[in-house]
Amino acid sequence: MRVGDLPTLSDPGKRASATGNVGRERTARREAAQLPRQRPGAQNQLVMDATLFTLALAGLGITFYTHLRLGDYVHGEWQTLGLRLFLALLGVGVGIMAVEIIAQPAPVLPFLVGLGLVHLPPALVLMLKRMRGEGRS
Repeated sequence: MRVGDLPTLSDPGKRASATGNVGRERTARREAAQLPRQRPGAQNQLVMDATLFTLALAGLGITFYTHLRLGDYVHGEWQTLGLRLFLALLGVGVGIMAVEIIAQPAPVLPFLVGLGLVHLPPALVLMLKRMRGEGRS
């Protein structure tokens, strides 16, 4: 008997034939042939894409809410316009950085996540002001 003929843990086919379980070996091969082959990590990528899509939708909603309510709580049109411009530019910058950090085939998703991340603190402040019934400041 040569060393290559010995059963190993990494080769179940040799182990099965060496122990005499030929029927079990055939069944295992048949079952393996029927399973759909996926590349390693395909399920993890699907979860990552779904999570990123959900965060992008949340970011878009947060951005929309912030710009919708901003005029209700800021005095003056110029201050409102300046604040909206500042948030938009900062959001674009963070969105571009998110695209660079999170390598995705669809760069719009990380961009929207970064945009929403910038608008989250002002959205929370505006939500708290609305809950308290406060006016313009």
